[in-house]
This record gives sequence, structure tokens and C-alpha cells, in this order.
Amino acid sequence: MPVPLWDDVRFMVDTGSGLVEMATGGASDVMGTVDYRASLPPGFKNRVARPVRLNLKLDSSGEKYNPDHASALSGFVVGADCRFDVLYDSAWITQFRGIIDTIYPMAGESNEQTSSIRCLDYMDVVKHATVGPEVLVTSVTADTVINTLDNSLTPSPIATSYATGQSTFDYVGFLNDETVAKAFAKLTNSEGYPSAVYVKRDGTLVFEDRHTRRISNTSDFTLSGTMTKLKVVHSRPNVLTRIEITYHPAVVGGAPEILGEVTSNPITAPGQSRDIVVRYRDKDDKAVRTILGLDVVTVAADTDYTFHSSSDITHTRMNNFVTVVHTKGANSSNINVTNNHAAFDAFATKLEVRATAIRKYENVDAVASNASPATGDVTLKLDMPFTDEDLDFEHPDNLANWLLNTWGTQVGQIDSMTVTSGSDARTLMILTANIGDRVTLTETQTGLATDDFHINSIKMKLRQGGYSEATFGLERADAIPGWLLGTAGRGELGTNTYLG
Repeated sequence: MPVPLWDDVRFMVDTGSGLVEMATGGASDVMGTVDYRASLPPGFKNRVARPVRLNLKLDSSGEKYNPDHASALSGFVVGADCRFDVLYDSAWITQFRGIIDTIYPMAGESNEQTSSIRCLDYMDVVKHATVGPEVLVTSVTADTVINTLDNSLTPSPIATSYATGQSTFDYVGFLNDETVAKAFAKLTNSEGYPSAVYVKRDGTLVFEDRHTRRISNTSDFTLSGTMTKLKVVHSRPNVLTRIEITYHPAVVGGAPEILGEVTSNPITAPGQSRDIVVRYRDKDDKAVRTILGLDVVTVAADTDYTFHSSSDITHTRMNNFVTVVHTKGANSSNINVTNNHAAFDAFATKLEVRATAIRKYENVDAVASNASPATGDVTLKLDMPFTDEDLDFEHPDNLANWLLNTWGTQVGQIDSMTVTSGSDARTLMILTANIGDRVTLTETQTGLATDDFHINSIKMKLRQGGYSEATFGLERADAIPGWLLGTAGRGELGTNTYLG
């Protein structure tokens, strides 16, 4: 039986007027092997995908793919939008959407006269962009925050597919120097494993909540002994015996209250300016570790501040002689004071900052343990920065128990699986499978019997002549489903499910 081969490839670049194919005389200029790599970080935390990489070569004998050459194609530059497609069975299948990251002209008399191109997807934008102004919001789900952050970035993703987060967080906060990737990681960690963020081949940004994979009962691909290579690992570090999840309790207040005040009567000399930092603290509740200010109220004369010509409030009132600029922050405010009086000092006899309080208390650890002498102590530590306003302490406790039940037994983990284009089904899997897809495997030597896995990484190679292969990193799907209220077969708590 002939091997199913792909028919053609095309690399398209937006050189200024939309995507156009990089071709000469109607024939694609792509040469040699094309390499594609996509992956989620291994493990249970920070499940935010690394930037997808696409590496290929273009025939540059005509110099048009050498940006410094006089004959260079206008608009073929680093940062240009690009897309890579494969033609198979009369249909073009998109393999990658992103931008050109680097161009390496392979010049020289004995060199191959090509330009090596490396492209990166939208996750590279996420990796390097910072949150910008401090973000502090309350009563939100992870998908809402992810959408807000995405909308602030340039470029934006080609498309989005967001599950609705299962947790509604009391508050979500990021500092202005945090990367968007770190913000995404905090959100997926707080939503709970196996929540994840990644980009599909067609450029769609995906957010999976903690239920997405648990309710995915239908396989996207099925292989029965037809994988080219399969590496199954039985390893002691893979058998978890203790789960520790750190939870950060927080309480959001109601009406604005005084969060910070200055009592030292700082002085601003005539004709001078100075900054006064007002730090937020809870002077009454000693159990509060940190207090944050939400919807900080701009300081107002008399209500929040007064100035006099000395620390004695019976002396000349200076409010009409000072200019106050309030810069608001999540844990402090900066008050810039300019004294416009020609002769008198300006003493801050009252200076307060009001805001809605977010009180963060001592961290709480949820622990599930099942130590075994055969495997020893293998501890997984997770951190959930943001708290669920409805579940309180139940969510981390149940997540710890579910992780222990799922990953606390000796069962083989798929290190990698390689598939080559030996059949139509396998070729389609190589060309269309995405992170998050579900795969059913049967393999006699390892004892796999219709076991289900989710794809976490893809390394694909397309070789000249139409041959293709891909190596997939897999993660076991739930052996014990999560409890999903109102879903038939998934709502019988305590019989065949655990609270999800």
C-alpha cells in the first residue's frame, strides 16, 4: 500500500498588502525539511505554552529573501506576519500562524544559497510583554482576565477559544512589571490543574479551565499498535505520595475606608515640591499579612488632606497654596505636593488615602498524603495565588485528593510517541493534531488497552517528497473522572468520581 504523502507546501508572508506566497514561477520556494515544535511545560504548574517554533529554508538564489540585498523582496523582514500550510488530499491545512523572528541568509561560494527562517507564534508576544499598569480586579474568572490582557497586546491573537473559568476569584492582581506569561501562569495555577493556555496551529489562543479535559470523553485520534515508536516510563518520581497546595485567603471589603495615613507632618518648603509615600496597612487586625487598595479614591482637600504653616493646626491654613497630585498603587500611593507659597512652609497636618480594602491573611496549606515504603516520599507542591470566593478551602483540598488519586499509583507514563505517515489516519494526525487533543492508544507490548491521553507537545518534521513524522508528548487522561454536578455519569460523588 503506498504511503500517503502530502502534495505541496506554501509559506505565506504579509509583505505589506496581505499574505502572499513565497514562490517563484508558481512553485514554492520552501526547501529541505520543515521543523515545527509546540509544547506545554512538563509537570503540574505554570501550564502556559512556550512559543511555537517553525523552522524552514527558502531558496534564495535570486537574493529576494536576503533583506540587505538590493533585490530583496520588499516587506520580507523580521516581524512580518506569516503562515505555513500543507496541501494534503486536495485541502490546504494550516500548520502555523505567527511572525518571522529571524532570517539567516546562508551565503558564500560553497554554501547552499538559502535563507533559513525561524518563526514564532503569539506566545512569544505573551512571553515578553508586561502587564503594564497594575491590574487589580475583583469577582472575576480566569478567562475574563485573560481576555482583558490579550486585548491590551499588539499584535492580538488570530482568534480565541476560552473555556469559562470554574473559579470566580475574590480578587486578581498583577504588578506592572510582571510578564503576561507569568500572569497567565498565576491564573491557570489558581484555576487548578489541568488548566492550560496555548496556541493551536491555526493561531487560535486557547484557555482550558480545570474541567476542559475531564469532560473530554471523545478521542480525536485512535492508534492500535501503529505508532512507530513508543516510550513508556515507570519511574518512582512519577508516583506522587504527598500533595501540598498553598492557598491564599483574602477578603474584599465593601465601601472605601482609610487604608493609609501619614502622621509625621512632613514639610514642603516654599516654592518646592516633594513626594510623600502613603503605605497601606491594617493597624487593627494583626492577622492581615497584606492589604491592597481597590478603586483608590483620589485625595480631596479637607476630606483627605489639610496643610498648615506649622504642625499646629491653629496656624495659617495652606490648602489653597498647595498643588497635590495623587499617583495610585495597589499597596501604596504617592502624593506629590508643591508648595506655591512664597514664604511659609506647608506642613501636612492630615494626609489619608481611602480605597476598598483587599485583606490577605496567612497562607493555608491543603495536604493529601499516601506515603508508600516502596516508592518513598514524592511530594508535589503547588501554589494557588488567587482564591475562589465560593469554594473557599474546599477547592484546594479536593484538588489535592484528586491529584493523589490520579497520580499516586504506579502506572506507566508516556514519555514520547512517534508517528510516521504510514496511513491516511496517521498522516492526518501528524498534520492536524493540536495540544489538548485526546488520543486513545492500544499497544500489546506495554499493555496499553484503549488507554486515553492528552497531547501536551508536538515535534513535527516534513521532509521533501511528501513524507512526514511527528513525536507527541502525552499526558494520561483521567482514570477517575472529576465530579461534575448535573452531568450524567459524572455526578455520582463518592462512587466513581471525585469533586472537580
